Amino acid sequence: MIEIPGPHGRAAVRAARAMLNRPADTIEELAASYGRTFAIHLGPTSIVVVGDRELVKVVLTGPQEQFRWGPVFKLPLGVFVGPTSMLVSDGDDHARRRALVQPAFALRRLQSWRTLIVDQLDEMIDELPMNEQVDLAPRLQTTIRRIVVRVLFGADLAAGADDIGERLAPAAEYLNRPMGKQIPHPFPWGARERARASRRSFDARLDAEIARRRAASPSDASDDVLDALLAADGLTERELRDQVVSLIGAGFDTTTASASWLVLRAAADPEVWTQLREEADGNERTGRYAEAVVHESLRIHPAGAYAPRLVAKSFALGPYRVRRGSAIAWSPLLTGRDPASWPDPMRFDPSRHLDGDEPEYAWVPFGAGSRSCLGFGLARLNLTLVASRLAQRVDLSPASREIPGVVGTVTGHPVGGVPVTVTARR
Repeated sequence: MIEIPGPHGRAAVRAARAMLNRPADTIEELAASYGRTFAIHLGPTSIVVVGDRELVKVVLTGPQEQFRWGPVFKLPLGVFVGPTSMLVSDGDDHARRRALVQPAFALRRLQSWRTLIVDQLDEMIDELPMNEQVDLAPRLQTTIRRIVVRVLFGADLAAGADDIGERLAPAAEYLNRPMGKQIPHPFPWGARERARASRRSFDARLDAEIARRRAASPSDASDDVLDALLAADGLTERELRDQVVSLIGAGFDTTTASASWLVLRAAADPEVWTQLREEADGNERTGRYAEAVVHESLRIHPAGAYAPRLVAKSFALGPYRVRRGSAIAWSPLLTGRDPASWPDPMRFDPSRHLDGDEPEYAWVPFGAGSRSCLGFGLARLNLTLVASRLAQRVDLSPASREIPGVVGTVTGHPVGGVPVTVTARR
């Protein structure tokens, strides 16, 4: 076994600090110096980043009992999602919670959400100011949040989506602070306490809704996710709250980031925009080209640059040995921008995805296996309809053709938002 290439000593300390504060840029810089799989060597332990698709496959499909998620995720996510969230669970607890939540995202429900997504997008488009520059990012965020709340809670709480967003905003903002500013403490002040208070405020709202539903007649049950979770009859009150918050956070923050990149890249290419429009005008329900546009945007701009876990048992990773106690992270950013898999990788070309012939594990923005994103179907449907509906109804001219930088630690948003000039379709 050979040592994984990467910095040691002071260079490793600097690299670890940079990775915690600006992960996307740091991962690419280190990959350029050491290769697409590298390690930040910190004495007896290391941070291993895996960006070669063959090795990503080993991480995602190998024995998952050799990893732990809780010790890695509870620092940045625990204050928001809670201690029983699937995102910070391990072993049997994770398997049980996932099995209880997964049926709520069945295909039949997914297809039933299409109309409400289109309605919300049309409402956003109707309110866009014409012939002037506007930042679409906050409008996309509000719209996607309303969609997610409607999907989770049904029509009764849909009108309160903005209130729910305001309650959770301090916690959501806290997650994307640099890791150095997320030091745990018990004191009742500062950004961490605002995040805790944010979560308590949302829990009060959620508890009232749960009590209302449990007191209602069974005939009043809806087809939203909350009713599906209540019917699962296996989640404690704490687990129920934590899963709902996790689904909201994963549902709108990551999707908003992905939608922002999608609009910036698609609108900057007149040919792409025209093909999206022609497909939408043709009423092709499959949206094959729109799906390819989404696929290409997620390839270059995944919502998260890396997905970490703790190594609980030493294992072989190709020619390397990863030691117990190390942190390991597979990177959809590196696999998606690997020229060995994607010639001219930063070129935005949706046609790459039209024939279905893609290198295995070169496109993994949602992960794979038992830890894959549970809501990936809803996210892809949201993004596909964002692309096709905007292209069908308006023309967008980005303020710049330059690809912006990335801001955020857990979720990567474009620096400066989505500044575009909106005009009526020609």
